[in-house]
Amino acid sequence: MVLDVYNPERSAFDLGVAMQMTKDWHWNETSNVSVRPGRHTVVLDLSEYADELSKVLRINICYRETTPMDGHFFIDNLRIIR
Repeated sequence: MVLDVYNPERSAFDLGVAMQMTKDWHWNETSNVSVRPGRHTVVLDLSEYADELSKVLRINICYRETTPMDGHFFIDNLRIIR
């Protein structure tokens, strides 16, 4: 999964994706990627879940602070690339 991220804040944060694969609320998560301040193209590796991607019911974009902050970020142009 590739997405464009803009972090206008002074601190980095971690970004990942959690995917619900079944109606039984079974979730899989990608590894986190650190997003420093500024504009970035972020790549999240979904290859581990390639056989299950057709089963995805929900996708959550997971934001995790690495330092306490009260801010925001922007995501654009989310896409799946083989």
